[in-house]
Amino acid sequence: MATRRFMKKASKHLEDLAARDFGKAMAGIPSSYRSAPYAVAASPSQARDARKITGLAQPAFAMAIGASPATIRSWEQGQKRPDGVASKMLRLLLRHPKLIKELERDLVPTSVQRSKVA
Repeated sequence: MATRRFMKKASKHLEDLAARDFGKAMAGIPSSYRSAPYAVAASPSQARDARKITGLAQPAFAMAIGASPATIRSWEQGQKRPDGVASKMLRLLLRHPKLIKELERDLVPTSVQRSKVA
């Protein structure tokens, strides 16, 4: 029982510290839904421009950045917004389109992935 109270107090203290650090009140919002104020989602035009500047079609671009083609399509159409990490990657690709080659180089063919798992 004492451990549970300690964990609850520790959790509350960490949330208070996080709220102060991020400069926003986070009471009542589950941690999985929080985002840092600097994690601004990329716009649909940024998502589209990042893909087009690399010269890739949606399926190839999706594979290179580790997303599904449906996700890329929904970003470009403004139905969904990329999360913080994806937004940062899109902005990096806008500034440095040759980085897509590095992402493509990291791809492992599905047959190789399956043989390693088996």
